Amino acid sequence: MDTLIVLIAFLALMLTTMVLMEIRERKRQKASGGPADDNPQAEKMVRVPVDDECCGRHSVCERESLLTSKPDIVYYDDEELDRLRNVAPEDYTEEDLAAVQEVFYTMQDKDVAGWLRSLQLREITIPQELLDEALMIVSERRFAQAKE
Repeated sequence: MDTLIVLIAFLALMLTTMVLMEIRERKRQKASGGPADDNPQAEKMVRVPVDDECCGRHSVCERESLLTSKPDIVYYDDEELDRLRNVAPEDYTEEDLAAVQEVFYTMQDKDVAGWLRSLQLREITIPQELLDEALMIVSERRFAQAKE
């Protein structure tokens, strides 16, 4: 009998958590301009889980997060990339690709997460190879910070 009560309580907790997560996701979608289905760029946006220990409201956490509550766009000496807004990476010219690579390969590792966040806000999608490399840098920095 006690096991049944514990099981029911656990299922209720799981259901409540799922409902709250769905409500939070809908609020986030509403705040960002609508559901992901209405936004063709949504599938190209980077989604990285944020560490539970970081609320994202502190400058240290915000700098390392790919998600932000502030809509302020920070430029990383890459204003020329604005011409790539809403352009699919497969449509980039050699010049476009070289410009993205130059910015990426000349920035410091600590700036990569902020740069990716800036690109998201500016609706600029980078080629998958660079995105994978950038996410690897962000993950390595988080892992190194977690060990400290």
